[in-house]
Amino acid sequence: MKIGGLHNGVVGTFGLLIVIIGGLGWFNLLEANRVNREFHQITDLQWHKTHLAMTALERSSLNSRLTMELFFQTNQDVIRRQLQQREANSQQITGLLEQLNQLAETPGEQQELAGIAAARQPYVKSYLHALDLLLKQSQPEAARAMMMQETLPKLEAYHQAWSHFLASQDRQIDAISQQMAVDYAADRQRNLALLGAGVSLAVVIALLALRHLHREDRRTAEYTRLLEGARAELESRVAARTTELSQANLELQTALVTARDMARQAELASQAKSQFLANMSHEIRTPMNAIMGMAYLMSESKQGPEHREMTRTIIDSSEHLLAIINGLFDLSKMEASELVLEPSPFELGALVREVQQFLQPQARAKGLVLELQLPEVFPGGLVGDALRLRQILINLLGNGIKFTKQGCVRLEVQCLAQTETNARLQFTVSDTGIGIDPVIQPKLFSAFMQADESTTRPYGGTGLGLVLCKRLVALMKGSIHLTSQPGRGTRVWFEIDFPRTLGKI
Repeated sequence: MKIGGLHNGVVGTFGLLIVIIGGLGWFNLLEANRVNREFHQITDLQWHKTHLAMTALERSSLNSRLTMELFFQTNQDVIRRQLQQREANSQQITGLLEQLNQLAETPGEQQELAGIAAARQPYVKSYLHALDLLLKQSQPEAARAMMMQETLPKLEAYHQAWSHFLASQDRQIDAISQQMAVDYAADRQRNLALLGAGVSLAVVIALLALRHLHREDRRTAEYTRLLEGARAELESRVAARTTELSQANLELQTALVTARDMARQAELASQAKSQFLANMSHEIRTPMNAIMGMAYLMSESKQGPEHREMTRTIIDSSEHLLAIINGLFDLSKMEASELVLEPSPFELGALVREVQQFLQPQARAKGLVLELQLPEVFPGGLVGDALRLRQILINLLGNGIKFTKQGCVRLEVQCLAQTETNARLQFTVSDTGIGIDPVIQPKLFSAFMQADESTTRPYGGTGLGLVLCKRLVALMKGSIHLTSQPGRGTRVWFEIDFPRTLGKI
């Protein structure tokens, strides 16, 4: 009975060892999940504030462009629409500032938001004064001079205040991440110490039990010594199994920690990349808008033919660079799942003809024919994001013009099916250009990929156009396809369902 009791004590000791190790491992897992939840709760708020600030800065940049265009318009209808659009953007900016003030957590954030509001007031006041000179006092030259000498510097100060706020948010996120990493490391060290203490305690108990067992074995008879060999073998097997389980458990813990760290690093790297692209796009677009504004002003001044050509080159290059920046910004917003469609009623025929009119000079400059074919049974007014649809068509037609030396580029719109509430349209862009090798075609809808690296030199481009088209079509719940033959041209088409409007737009 005594030997059986000691044997049960040894087995119980090893069972206790397994329970302690498993319990501490589970506690470690729960603690890691808690730290991860706290990290996400804190960073989600910071990312939300950063997104609000970036949206406000984007609206402000759009207002800057509208302001520059406004002072060179003579059409009163266009001026009125631009003023309405600018007022709507200003109201959105005011709303975003109010949200940020409600979310501000520190006196530093409140002070930075107050600085943004303080920088905005003189800029708005200067803009309204210049607008009064232009519209009410009919002094366009004085209005433009005031824009250049007073309003633009104040606009730059206003945008700089936004940039300071965004930089401050980035620093806060970095500080939070570092602190959470320190806390996580401290918790991990504590749990490892508890695990070591538990294992040590269980081992000490096991050693004491074995020592007592050997002392009792020496007091038994020959029969007991015979049983001792069998008991020792059993204990050896139990110890080996316990060691295997302990090793397996430790390896599992290590694998879980490694996998969690890798997932967190991958997520942070993706967020940092998207944030970097978005920040760089904002940082570049602000001075780029100023450069384009200055170039437009220079183009309206008295210049010789040579200087006028130089000014035209500056404007064209700036517009091209701004298009690339906008593409990067759209791509980063898509990767961060922040790009949201803005559906509104639009007239399909007007939109398509506007795209044709926009690209006609490029086609004519290369001696190409830009053809347009609309459906015989026209669906009338539609509801959708006209801006993004226009972006898709310009990208596809622009590619066709870029890679076609002679012949034509054609846009065909077909109404595949329609009901009283919906219309399914197919847009097809075809050209007689250089074509694409079938081996390379599957890669074309990947970011920064082109049909051939050699095409970058003669034709230019970043390889973002088709991937943006594919993702925008997917956002509209449509599908896009491509067929091509080298030397015979390329055909790209996509299909989208649009709700229909009742009556005229």
